[in-house]
Amino acid sequence: MKVKSRMATLDDIHDLVRLNALFNGVRVKFDHLSTQFDYPHRVETPIVAQVDNRIVGFASLCLVPHIFYDKPHAEPTELFVEKPYRRRGIGRLLVTHIERLTYEGGARELFVLTGFDNDEGQYLYHAIGYEDNDRAMSKDLLDEITTIDS
Repeated sequence: MKVKSRMATLDDIHDLVRLNALFNGVRVKFDHLSTQFDYPHRVETPIVAQVDNRIVGFASLCLVPHIFYDKPHAEPTELFVEKPYRRRGIGRLLVTHIERLTYEGGARELFVLTGFDNDEGQYLYHAIGYEDNDRAMSKDLLDEITTIDS
């Protein structure tokens, strides 16, 4: 079994759509994903994990410049490996690839946001040295904006 990670290309779009549907339950349109790949100011970098010739996982790195700081903000926005391929080091390989891109991009810290119920993800991140830190908060703006516009 030959395993590798690499930057995703336009040729990987069908696999990325398939894997994202398994991961997030959302089927992204091919045209939308193609447009995102071609966008010149894209801040999110998709990475794929390949076993032999099959794409079995993906991750994305969001690397955003700070206006007030020298170092950019770095955050993995996605990390998914198909169930039959889990517990084989593929998630770790994807995170290591993200860490390398983060460092090459000038950031020196990686911020991970994962769900409270994502036990597998939390286990992986803890196993490779990540620590619980800070608190994340969110707010759904759609209802508020709809109310303001009414």
